[in-house]
Amino acid sequence: MNPNTPFAMINPFWLRVIAGDINIVQPTIRREVRNVSRSYVHPNYNRLTDGNNLAVLRLEMPFPEFHNTIEPALLNARLLADNTQCQFAGWGATANQVTAAIRPAQYVITQPTLATASCNPANVHNNRVQQTMICAGALAANPNAVCRGNMGGGLYCNGRLSGVLVFGMGCGVANQPGVYMDVRQYTQWIETQFTRTDNPPPGWIPPQPL
Repeated sequence: MNPNTPFAMINPFWLRVIAGDINIVQPTIRREVRNVSRSYVHPNYNRLTDGNNLAVLRLEMPFPEFHNTIEPALLNARLLADNTQCQFAGWGATANQVTAAIRPAQYVITQPTLATASCNPANVHNNRVQQTMICAGALAANPNAVCRGNMGGGLYCNGRLSGVLVFGMGCGVANQPGVYMDVRQYTQWIETQFTRTDNPPPGWIPPQPL
């Protein structure tokens, strides 16, 4: 495939957004499910480097009035200091094996932020961590880590959505901390997508560099 040719990643037709529930196999009466009508991928997304790896989904219908199980995430707007104690929420695997089961219930783990310089040595992420990213977790082997199946999960710092997981899926392996897109640097772009009226082709991403 020519990397300069736009291609389909996932057609929004196949996506569903679930809110108001933390267990994916045992729904409660609070669960709300919505279809996705459009997806807006960042125009500078680079699938080779994971740069600008963000997209905003538009739902066919809004969720009902917010209550104690459904509310919008607040976006972080402040620079995070190193060793900020953040929380990652997800449903990823429970072990590093390919056959490991995905957790049916949401789990939350603490992930401290790390200096970019600590995450870019050749034996860690080898200069893949860009200035628009956040590195968080541990450099030492640690069972309390994000695992396979968590891609796109949120990192919450000081109660606000601060990062979106893009790579570093070692599941507790040494020198594989999680790397997240830094939401702080994309808030203007994210908010601009809320008022867009165009309809990109299903699954479209921008032309990719050679």
